[in-house]
Amino acid sequence: FPFAEKPYADIQRDKDPKVSFLNCKLKADYSYVAKAVNAISSTGRAMILISENSLYNNIDKEYRQELIEKGLIETIITLPRDILPNTSIHYSLMIISSGNSAINMVDGRECIIGHGRHKSLDVEQILEIVRSKQDHYARVGYDDIKKGAILSAARYFQEDIKLTDPVPLCKIGTSYRGYQYNTMRLRMHQLQEELDQIQ
Repeated sequence: FPFAEKPYADIQRDKDPKVSFLNCKLKADYSYVAKAVNAISSTGRAMILISENSLYNNIDKEYRQELIEKGLIETIITLPRDILPNTSIHYSLMIISSGNSAINMVDGRECIIGHGRHKSLDVEQILEIVRSKQDHYARVGYDDIKKGAILSAARYFQEDIKLTDPVPLCKIGTSYRGYQYNTMRLRMHQLQEELDQIQ
């Protein structure tokens, strides 16, 4: 669907809809998601390219929550950046089907063929991740997602920050506080220190 489109006219309601996210205020993303959901049969599937932002922002939380409560999300695949021409927006692939109790989270951010401007998605690598269900794969129960309704797969694959020779702050300084200096205050502070040294 047209990414980040704003709905200027009412979208026609589907007959016997499973979900209804019509005429979303800021973006039409979930209106298109609803159209895909309502178009599939009880055993069918739909694949939707959706902006990463739509998977975790507060504006669309209620729509994500409804999809989760109705067991409609099967898989979220995080796609690499810069594989779609003329945009730097980060996208994911949402796979919709009925009767799910967990979501397959797939980290496909490194699944790239080519370099520079000629990058494309390595579909075989993503399929291998799904088949092996090991690295870059997590199955997350709906109960673990419900609270925040955050569907970004990337959050399940964040690497722990590893510190080399960490030193406690108390060994570096004895007096510290959370105060932010702007340029003017910093210069005034430096001038005051210089004046104190002269006296």
